[in-house]
Amino acid sequence: MPDEKFYRYYKKESTTISNNSSSATFSDLLKGNYAVFILNDENKNSDNQKNYFAY
Repeated sequence: MPDEKFYRYYKKESTTISNNSSSATFSDLLKGNYAVFILNDENKNSDNQKNYFAY
C-alpha cells in the first residue's frame, strides 16, 4: 500500500502556521468529493510519529 493508482489521485501541499492560521490551495481539481488529511509537524523533522491506522 499504496499502489501506483494512488499517486494519480494524491496531491500534497505544505504550508506554515502564522498567527494560529494556515491555508493551502489545491489547483486543477476535477469536480467531485475529496478527503483532506492535515498533519502538524510540531518538531519539524518531516517524520510522522503517530500511528493513524485503527486495529
